[in-house]
Amino acid sequence: MYYNKYKNKRGYKMKANLILDIGNSGTRVAVQVKEEGNIRQSIHELSNQYAEVQEGYKLPEDYSTESNTVFRIGNGEGEFYAHGTVVDKEFSSIALYPNGQAKKQDSLVTLVTFNRTFYEGYRILSKILGVPIDELTDVKWHVTCLLPPYDVASGSEKLYTKLNEITKLEVIEPKLSFNIDVESVTVYPEGFTAFVGALMSKGQKVRPESKKLLDSKVLVIDIGSGTSDFMVVDSTKIVDETKSTARVGGGNITSAIQLTLRKSFNIDLPLKNILEGECTGQVKSGNKVFSLIDALKSARSKVASRLKQSIFSYFSGIMYPVDTIEYVLLCGGGSLESQVEGVPSLADYVIQELRTIAPNIELVAMPKKSSQSEKEDGETVNPRHLNIIGACILSEKQ
Repeated sequence: MYYNKYKNKRGYKMKANLILDIGNSGTRVAVQVKEEGNIRQSIHELSNQYAEVQEGYKLPEDYSTESNTVFRIGNGEGEFYAHGTVVDKEFSSIALYPNGQAKKQDSLVTLVTFNRTFYEGYRILSKILGVPIDELTDVKWHVTCLLPPYDVASGSEKLYTKLNEITKLEVIEPKLSFNIDVESVTVYPEGFTAFVGALMSKGQKVRPESKKLLDSKVLVIDIGSGTSDFMVVDSTKIVDETKSTARVGGGNITSAIQLTLRKSFNIDLPLKNILEGECTGQVKSGNKVFSLIDALKSARSKVASRLKQSIFSYFSGIMYPVDTIEYVLLCGGGSLESQVEGVPSLADYVIQELRTIAPNIELVAMPKKSSQSEKEDGETVNPRHLNIIGACILSEKQ
């Protein structure tokens, strides 16, 4: 990577890394650029909901372009899409979002997201360098993407093709246009990048508290919304035959709570209300408040049990010796700490279940924030961000 502070006739010239972690609930986007030997980096998070709109669609006057975007895919010849708060407020019934049915490398959402994240890349670069966004006219991008571990071999070429076919980005609101130059593409397996994020800090320095992971067997479980990927990392190397997925995740908790509310109280609330209830421990229907404490405990416990059964059933099938696993690393949105007092998190239930089969397994604690891209040093890293943090660390040498 390099950054030339001096403009040529077309604008600022540079190379930059664009790192993407596209999930069901959102996309993490990071940009790295080297300036005078130091790597400057910033991580942002975007919604994964889009709405296809008609040509000529204009954002309402009260919708800021800081939080809303209208853009066109297909190198300025394809469909128009809106992104941001406008989707939730005006297009929620027809929103386009990942649904777990299509693999990431085959999904239309991935293509739309690639276009949107290139724009986000320019926005981040502009803020990092203090350069007007319309003067970033000569950027060569190295793009790093993540895929489920079992899809890397078959899906990398498809992602490479999608990215290299994007040569122009047309942003309608605000009005901007960019020529996209993708110099190279790297694909890493999700879960392994989380392991790297737990093992290392910025500069590829091994965290002192994580040195034990260098020569250990670590079960990495990436708990998503609809699925949970898992693998064993042995002495920093992926054990290929252990890579698999369980068809269970945090979304199963939401579905269980929806069913409980319908059966027990005869109420049917929007998904947004249910998700808020998972964070507060209660929902409101009309003027009445309903506690979700018992429903949350039951749902999380059952999901953890299903996840444990899926993992150890798979390991039994390949005859992998589970008693040799020393540590478990839980990451992804499903491993977030509980926000409801008195209700253990899904991660708490998962480690309890795993210990019924492997009683001596130890949980890897979330590392502390330490890099310039993570604010307020000393706080614990959000497990949802551990994959992109690891991907950023691996991308530093690009």
